[in-house]
Amino acid sequence: MYLHRAFFVNALYEEDPYSSTYSRSIECAYRAAVGILDATKDQLAKQPILCPRIWRIWSFAFSAAVIIVFHCYSA
Repeated sequence: MYLHRAFFVNALYEEDPYSSTYSRSIECAYRAAVGILDATKDQLAKQPILCPRIWRIWSFAFSAAVIIVFHCYSA
């Protein structure tokens, strides 16, 4: 997800991000974000006491959620 972050931001500045040169990065970032949220959900189910204490998990989950919200509302 972070590999495509810069291109994802560049796509936000385009009038139509899905027809720009950055459209592949949008799709790759979306797929990675879905994977991160699935993994976060699985880890929370496996380790309900430990998982909330690790801030990096929630940082990644928040970044993934932002990408998914953009993808859902701009499609």
